[in-house]
Amino acid sequence: MNPARLKLVLAALWLVPAAGLLAAEAWQGRVLAALPVGGARLPLSWLFLAFAAFNLLRWWAGRSTRASGERWRAFRERPRRRDAGTDADPDLRFDDPPR
Repeated sequence: MNPARLKLVLAALWLVPAAGLLAAEAWQGRVLAALPVGGARLPLSWLFLAFAAFNLLRWWAGRSTRASGERWRAFRERPRRRDAGTDADPDLRFDDPPR
């Protein structure tokens, strides 16, 4: 499977339980599942949303990196032009010994 597509699938897999828990919590008016963190309780729906956002961020970063890499590769492999009618300046040729 394509790694970029896998990141989107993982984001969707985290988003589905997050949406379900958020809907159930909104319907019942209380937090259904939470993790104790310090003295507070962290709702699992927020944790699932954070994981989904993290995977979406990984997908977006991969896309932007791949796009910039393709632009750089196209720039490096562009055809080089040289004017056929002009000769190189002999004063700027450093591969020949000095006169």
